[in-house]
Amino acid sequence: VSAGYGSNNHKKGTFAVSKPVGEGKHIKGVLGYEKTDGFNVKPLPGLNDGDEHGFETLNLKLGYQQNFSDNFSGYVGFSTYSNEYDYDNSSYGNPGWGTVDKHEKKTGEVEYVGADLSLEYSKDVYTSELKLAYGQQDNYDLKSGQSKSTGDHVAIEQFNAIWLNSYSINDELSIGGGLDYRNEKLAKGYLAPSDWGPAKDYNPEKNPRTNIGISAIAQYALNAWT
Repeated sequence: VSAGYGSNNHKKGTFAVSKPVGEGKHIKGVLGYEKTDGFNVKPLPGLNDGDEHGFETLNLKLGYQQNFSDNFSGYVGFSTYSNEYDYDNSSYGNPGWGTVDKHEKKTGEVEYVGADLSLEYSKDVYTSELKLAYGQQDNYDLKSGQSKSTGDHVAIEQFNAIWLNSYSINDELSIGGGLDYRNEKLAKGYLAPSDWGPAKDYNPEKNPRTNIGISAIAQYALNAWT
């Protein structure tokens, strides 16, 4: 457990636990929190006097690892976090352009939930590992003090898969390779009405962005020493 306090009402705390729960079984968990009132990051005298732009973050990560045998192990994890931050969108008006002074304090918020799974097999000179991960990130942008439903909202879904392999030919030479797959799409989106136009909804993407990679590597140790 760790905690701290600083200027601008800055508070920070972390709680971590790591514990075996049986032969070849282990759990881990980390909970973190941080908040500060902040300060005026964009002072505009006579317009946003007294404003403070701070942030608040809460994150949680849980994991479970198990050794099924001397050669095979697995891990499953869950993570989530919420990050809320203030920023200034104020501006002085320009009579020549017909604009007036605008005082606007805004809040951005990022919320994430994800899970990951990994399996590893290792025997003698061969090692293989498979990693899978899924996550959804919600991004909000709104006027400070209002509910999230009144502002912009964009949700992104992402899935990753990685398969890595390595083989040691001898003490000096090893080779390896793998596959990397990534899929990302807009799950939903909404733009609130503003001076730039009316409200607009975005439907989930029918053609998400997909990337596939193939890798190969050879490593040779020359005059190796410890």
